[in-house]
Amino acid sequence: MAGATFVNSCIPPSVSRILPESELYGPDPYDVNWAFPINLDVLSTDEVFLTPFVPRLHADAYWEQVGRHPEFFKYYPFLHPTLPGFLAFLETRFRQNPEYIMFAIVDRTRADAARPQLRGRLAGVMGFFSASRADLSVEIAHVLVFPEWRGTGVGARAAALLTRFCLQLPTASPPGLGLRRVQWVADSDNKPSIGLARRLGMTEEAHLRWHRVLPEGLPGKAPREGDAHPSGNSRDSVILSICCDEWEEGGRDNMQALIEKPLKIRN
Repeated sequence: MAGATFVNSCIPPSVSRILPESELYGPDPYDVNWAFPINLDVLSTDEVFLTPFVPRLHADAYWEQVGRHPEFFKYYPFLHPTLPGFLAFLETRFRQNPEYIMFAIVDRTRADAARPQLRGRLAGVMGFFSASRADLSVEIAHVLVFPEWRGTGVGARAAALLTRFCLQLPTASPPGLGLRRVQWVADSDNKPSIGLARRLGMTEEAHLRWHRVLPEGLPGKAPREGDAHPSGNSRDSVILSICCDEWEEGGRDNMQALIEKPLKIRN
């Protein structure tokens, strides 16, 4: 349009922001800075409990499991080759963003002699992305169960506890957040993740093509010839969800059955 003038002063943020060592572990006491209140009582069973991931408490145990295994992140849109890189990701992507939070999954049937403060052994992590008070919705994400606990039911129980916490009404027993939608986004090739979402009673809603750009070195869909962006391959994603109406029409009972299903923890 003739005479129209504008400027664009946006400076894109750094994808891999470097934090000084003094900030890597977050504030002390650790402020999770999440959009909703957290009730730890409803995220706990006799064998397994979830608690906010606190770097000073959990990071060493986490890195002991994943530090030498980049293959664990084959289906993830991020990859952290160093502990400081992971801590910076956790601080900037999670703690500083009220829409995100990471939980530690703790197996309380086994002790970590080197870390008694954990009150068990760290079995994995699981988080919430895109928490919206306006839309009463959230995404269960960053689902990672360590190899020793895969096939034991620990991952399914943790995911079921988080889903129940989200969809249960605040006036119910146990109480929840009363959200209306819980979604799950998985790499379209990640069949175990999609299968777990379906066990939670989630319905597949969409297949998103070229949805996420992956870090260099991870397999995926190669960019077209002449692609000018200095990034890696892309992936397709599948979106699934369970909503408040499904919760009231049998979803609650299905979730409770998953929570109560005996675990196959190997001592």
